[in-house]
Formats: sequence, C-alpha cells, structure tokens
Amino acid sequence: MNFFVAVGIYLAVVGFGMAVFLLGKSDGNSVFDRVYRAATEYVPNAIKFVLRILCCGSDRGGVALDSAWNYTCNEANPIVQIVYLSLVVGGYFLYVIFGYPLLPNLYLGEYHKYVGFLVFVLCIYTFAAASVTDPGIITKRNVHAISKIYPMDEILFHEKECSTCKQPKPARSKHCSLCNRCVARFD
Repeated sequence: MNFFVAVGIYLAVVGFGMAVFLLGKSDGNSVFDRVYRAATEYVPNAIKFVLRILCCGSDRGGVALDSAWNYTCNEANPIVQIVYLSLVVGGYFLYVIFGYPLLPNLYLGEYHKYVGFLVFVLCIYTFAAASVTDPGIITKRNVHAISKIYPMDEILFHEKECSTCKQPKPARSKHCSLCNRCVARFD
C-alpha cells in the first residue's frame, strides 16, 4: 500500500472518530449519533453479554468489567505513570541496544550517546518531580493566599464557593473529581 494512501486512511479514521466523540449524542439520529451510541452503549453491553455467557450465566464478568473501567477512568491510579515509565525506559533501552553500536558515523558524532543519556535522565527527573510535587491543593488555611495570587477579574472569574468543599473558590481553580480536592490554577 502506498504510504500516502495509508496516511490518508489513518487520518480519515481518526478524524471520523474525533467527529463521532465530539459531535455524537446519545439521543440523536445522525450518523455520528448512531456510531456514538454503538461505541458507548452497544459495544460495552455486547462485551458484558459475552462475559455473562463465559461466566456461566453469572454477572461476575460484567461487574468486573465495570469495576476495572471505574478504577481506570474515575479513580486516582498509577496506570499513566507506569505507561510513561515503560515508554521512556523501553525507548532508551532500545536506543542503547540498537543505536549505540551505530554511533559515531558520518552524520552523528560520539556525543549523541551522552546527549541521549542526558535527555533520558532529564525525562526521569522531571517525571519524578511532577509525581511528588503538590499540584496546588487548596485548603482552608491557604485559600486566602491563593486568592491574592489570582485575583477575581469579574469577567471570567466571579466570587464563588466550591459546591463540594464548601470553601471560597479562587480564580482559575477547579474541584478535581479524581482526588476530590480543589486545585489552584487548574487550567
């Protein structure tokens, strides 16, 4: 298959998928709505039905699927961190195994080995720093200090109270449904 045909097919499929999930509604009748319903209702229900058959008529498979979905998408978990570390460490490992023997060559100097290691270390360092640094959790103690940093402009941000935390909501803050806390500068 021609490279440009493959890229064109890929872009068409990705573009259609984006249009379906951006424009599709669960109660409409357009093509996007029907495909959206199929992807979000019919396919998961079919998977649950197959799991029910495989689990001898019990609903354990469907419950396990719902539980796994809830854990993956609605709770704080380390899945994204594990995937990121796997990609970075695996990519660097492949670079060392397959790239190092080819260096230096006519186009790339010996220093690319050291630059690659430096980039790898920087990726791991920034990842670790982002993983352990406080994202800016708003508490009753620091809400007034954060409100002074980001004053209300009365255009986009108005004086409000967080409906979940029952405390003043500074400008640019949002209540995070994953960690169940208000986070400053959540934009």
